[in-house]
Amino acid sequence: MDLVKSKKAESKGELQLTGLPISPGLVIGRAIVSHSKEMIFSDDFITKRDVEEEFLLAKRATEKVIKELDKVRNRALEDIRPLIEAEIMILKDPTFLERVRKIIFEKKYRADFGIYSVLTDMADSIEDRGESPYMRERANELRNLAKSLVEKIQQIDKGLSKRVDSREPRVVVAEEVSIFDAFQIVRAGFKGVILGGGGKTSHTAIIFRNYRVPAVFGIGRSIEKIKNGDLIALDGGKGKVIVNPKKNTLDKFQDRLKAYIHFTEELMRLKDVTPRTKDGREIVLMANIDFEEEVEFVQKYGSYGIGLFRTEILYLTNRIDEEIQTTIYRDIAEKVYPKKVIFRAFDIGGDKVLRIREGNPFLGLRGIRVLLKEKELFKAQIRAILKANKKGNIAFMIPMVSTVNEIKETIKLINEVKKSINGGDTLPNLEFGIMVETPSAALMIKEFAPYIDFISVGTNDLTQYTLAVDRRNPRVSYLYDHLHPAVLKLTAKAVRDAKGAGLKVSICGELASDPMGIPLLIGMGVDELSVTPVVLLETKELIMGISQDEATELLEKALRLPTTRDVRKLTSRFLNKRFPNLVMFYPI
Repeated sequence: MDLVKSKKAESKGELQLTGLPISPGLVIGRAIVSHSKEMIFSDDFITKRDVEEEFLLAKRATEKVIKELDKVRNRALEDIRPLIEAEIMILKDPTFLERVRKIIFEKKYRADFGIYSVLTDMADSIEDRGESPYMRERANELRNLAKSLVEKIQQIDKGLSKRVDSREPRVVVAEEVSIFDAFQIVRAGFKGVILGGGGKTSHTAIIFRNYRVPAVFGIGRSIEKIKNGDLIALDGGKGKVIVNPKKNTLDKFQDRLKAYIHFTEELMRLKDVTPRTKDGREIVLMANIDFEEEVEFVQKYGSYGIGLFRTEILYLTNRIDEEIQTTIYRDIAEKVYPKKVIFRAFDIGGDKVLRIREGNPFLGLRGIRVLLKEKELFKAQIRAILKANKKGNIAFMIPMVSTVNEIKETIKLINEVKKSINGGDTLPNLEFGIMVETPSAALMIKEFAPYIDFISVGTNDLTQYTLAVDRRNPRVSYLYDHLHPAVLKLTAKAVRDAKGAGLKVSICGELASDPMGIPLLIGMGVDELSVTPVVLLETKELIMGISQDEATELLEKALRLPTTRDVRKLTSRFLNKRFPNLVMFYPI
């Protein structure tokens, strides 16, 4: 790729911004600024005789957007289509237009404000149900859909659907984009995306990752400093944006861009390679996913099992009907067969929606505690899991375990449900395990071992509970670090005790996706790493570049260190020496 130069750009001051690393990759291009326009509505009400015409306008706009979404869906990758279908279903739902009709007829609102009111009310309702990032991002997607409809009514042209001149890369700069806009951006050939808002689990983030469009979200109000035509150097893996870089900055970035292209080409050669350490120990590599459609995305990088499917996504989207659950679980299991898929029971409570409000939900009714009180909900899920396990490649685990009685009671429920299923005695064996997320669970593995087949260490919550830090609280979040010596010591003990008891050991928390944590986990002797899909090949590269003895030695050194900073220094030195290319493109 030729270096993009401009005297005009170089005359401006260089500006460096940092946001959320969303989609890995590097790009140099020109900014196309599409800051979200404020929704401007007429402040006058319509007369009684105009309501029918106004409703027809709303109906026509909805039909046009549905047609446009249909076209995008037909061109989209197969695993992306369900995301678009979800929006189409909302617009096609008769209750949606009925609500719009009612608000126009009863409140005499104009079509644009009527549609906007209905969809934003729906978004507010979803957001009120919980404080999880998932719920906030679904609400934001509804609000973006509302903007698309209003803009259709008002005939606002955002300019994103025009084909970009491929001779000069373009980078979209916006506050937020809808799912529809995300596909328009991909179709139009934009090479990068910078957003003021957005989150890592949003559907737009998934789209840009799946289409390998480098993206940085969460720039905040600094996005207003980027002007149309500014020269942009974007690093999606590091979450870095350089606006109007100086010549020497640009030259260095260009060298990194060439190195990144070579690096990714080399990684794809590992697609069908079994991950083994340099001295031959195989580490099973699996993926963490939230949505059924992510399975196809995972398979682009090779043949992997699913080490964590967060079933609470089904609860949050009101798909808890037993037959619906059974179909989803069976479809996922069949797609990854003969690889394994581990379904985690509904992990609700804490930061996820629950019907009750608690002062300190992370220390309240959460995970298995909820399920053992809501037994009918739990038994329906267990029944769906058992019925879906036709090929015997499904495993089931429970979250937030802290006592042996929780395990015993769950096993009792599983046996009870199995007996209630016609032909239950002939069903394949269901592997049963627990999430190790509390210090009590990490310390009680030996006592738990007789009742379970495996453990999966969830390092996110284990870190939070070990360090007594609410990671959502900005005043103390600086203390939250999964490389803290106490977290490593507790994880190492859990792994050691589980291996000693003959249990399989998996790590599914963020520590398993962190290049600085992977060598330490290998040193602990874990059997499986379940990681974010976009880092599968990078993780494979790390596994294959380390011997078991080296990893064990590194771990022993880390466990003797007193501070997180010391651990990070140790592991970064190791990675810089062994994996300079990886360090260049990912946050180390």
